[in-house]
Amino acid sequence: MKKNFILLLIFILTAVINAATLTKAIDYAQNNPSLKAAQSNAKSYEKLYDASKSKEYYPSLELSYNGLYLKDKPTVNFNLPISLPGLGGAIQMQPQNQYSGAITLSYPLFTGFAIESQVEIAKLQAHKARLKAFDTKRNLSIGIVQAYSAAVSLQQLIDSQTLALNATQKSFTKAQAFYKLGMIAPAGLYKIESSLHSMQAQLIETKNRYETTLSQLSYLCHHHIDTVSHLPQTTIIDFKILQAQALAKRPDLKILQLIVDEHTNNIKLAKSRYYPNIGIFARAAYTGDTPKLNGDGYTNKDKSALGFMINYNLFDGFATKNEVEAAKEARLTSEFMLSSYKEQIISTLYQEYLTLLSYKEQLKAAKAGVRAAKSYEKLVQAEFNNQISDADTLSRAISSSATARAQLITTTAQLYLSYAKILLEIDNETFLNTLDKDEQ
Repeated sequence: MKKNFILLLIFILTAVINAATLTKAIDYAQNNPSLKAAQSNAKSYEKLYDASKSKEYYPSLELSYNGLYLKDKPTVNFNLPISLPGLGGAIQMQPQNQYSGAITLSYPLFTGFAIESQVEIAKLQAHKARLKAFDTKRNLSIGIVQAYSAAVSLQQLIDSQTLALNATQKSFTKAQAFYKLGMIAPAGLYKIESSLHSMQAQLIETKNRYETTLSQLSYLCHHHIDTVSHLPQTTIIDFKILQAQALAKRPDLKILQLIVDEHTNNIKLAKSRYYPNIGIFARAAYTGDTPKLNGDGYTNKDKSALGFMINYNLFDGFATKNEVEAAKEARLTSEFMLSSYKEQIISTLYQEYLTLLSYKEQLKAAKAGVRAAKSYEKLVQAEFNNQISDADTLSRAISSSATARAQLITTTAQLYLSYAKILLEIDNETFLNTLDKDEQ
């Protein structure tokens, strides 16, 4: 007996140690594929931003080498009115095999601010991708909190139902003894037996729901979780502070602001076509009739040069004007979306805050209900033992006590979930800071 007790104690201690806290669950989620994909996508846009900066800060250096093999010799014909010695007929003017090589250094001096706008757009897109990764993590945390709070609630409900089942089992054993002595009618015994089987079925169903919830939690965390710990503590929060933080920190709201900025730069990019493009280049070039590029015997082998270019579009059929107007309309649309989304965030946050206040009041009522139900159960149990109350009253008292505990467990989980969702309406870091404080 002592050995069995020690083994049971070791099992319980092991389960407590291995139980996953909410902080651990969110840490495990760092390996979630959807989060990894979002982070990889952010790195991709960072590289594209780096690539775009090279156009603004660095010149372009190109190496070219060409070979041309003509079918016929390139000639020119002189048709003179009079015949002169050595002139007339076809004269070769170039070699049949032509090779050329060049190294060209070029740099755009002015592009109508097109390059600057493209670089800024690439920067905004990289920032957007990072924020999308943050928002993916925030949404993932919401899912984890929902699954974790449900798992804790079901775990506690299993304990509560087990307690009710044990109480019913003891009452049924005692009722059997009373029945054998003829102290209660068969209906009373059958009533307790029916309650016993009903509680067993409820316990099995709850255990199955618990395993299903753990499976869902493991999927979100990308880590096997076989048991959970407890729900963290909640603290008092101020709605006005929450509202200001949400408008300042919310990742998806920042993304919409960046979209507005991106459209602003699209307007600048479209307007760049109103300006000329100016560039300079320096080229070291050589030609020849062999791959050595040592001349062809007809023209000079060194064709190196310095130069500049100016391109200016005088008329494009109003295409630039229409593109500018389209970019302006797109920016206006994104501004309306940003304004609407701010209102939506404030409304959602306020609704969740009112829900939290409601759950706090419900929690007080649930605690009072548990005290009352527990006291009544003890009273009826004592009366049943003394044959003052019947089996039906005892079954209802045990069931009522279990229902009150279940209501308290559910309300506690709902309250914390509402609290966590309010913090996650801001950003992931704000929520994680509360977990760190809870575990200190």
